[in-house]
Amino acid sequence: MMISGRGDRKKMGKLKFYFSFRSPYSWIAAKQLQEEKIFNRINLEKIPFWEPDTYTLEKLKKRGGRFLYQPMSKAKHLYILQDIKRMVNKLGYQVIWPIDTDKPWWDLPHLAYLSACRVGKGDEFFWAVSKWRWEMGENICQRSVVEKIAEEIGLDSQVTINAPNDDRIREQAVQALYQCYCDDVFGVPFFMNGYQKYWGVDRLDDFLCSTGLFGKRNTDLKDGPMEVVVREGAYDTDHPGGCG
Repeated sequence: MMISGRGDRKKMGKLKFYFSFRSPYSWIAAKQLQEEKIFNRINLEKIPFWEPDTYTLEKLKKRGGRFLYQPMSKAKHLYILQDIKRMVNKLGYQVIWPIDTDKPWWDLPHLAYLSACRVGKGDEFFWAVSKWRWEMGENICQRSVVEKIAEEIGLDSQVTINAPNDDRIREQAVQALYQCYCDDVFGVPFFMNGYQKYWGVDRLDDFLCSTGLFGKRNTDLKDGPMEVVVREGAYDTDHPGGCG
């Protein structure tokens, strides 16, 4: 990544990165930003996007918002599994595909993230959850897994796993999803520079260039084979989440 010497900072509005721990595309986009230390170069607000449980959804509706994501077909799901395998092979990443239950509780890891942000550990929790889900294949919707993640990064594990029981965190979660609604976020990763919107990991370059701070990204792919670990019986009947 080269920083453009002629960057026009006037091009930069408020920068947002809508992500979901559920989405492999969110994980890939975040890893690319991390590798080039872009998180340290720009003030990028990270906002979670997830399928809320009934309690959160009702509060969102009372606020006047809706959750805009639509579940994908089985055909699209199978395509995404192939697409992610190709993508991680090209990028040289290692992934163990996690197996989600039929009704995963996505409020747990995303509200736990908001709880971690309250004590200045949001980024550490973000990367730890991403590692446990996409590099270790763990079910991050289980309390026992989130408890271990919290302990790993020095958070109070009981406070973290009980984030959904904290009314303040619930209200913060509703506000995050309401912001998703107001910005018309229908899938992730979703980037915004002011009013300009960029959906998908394949729009990451365009988003970064829109800030005026970066020249054309080096998109050369890493060489070498990459192993994608697929466990026995690992067909995932649930969708990857927020990918379109």
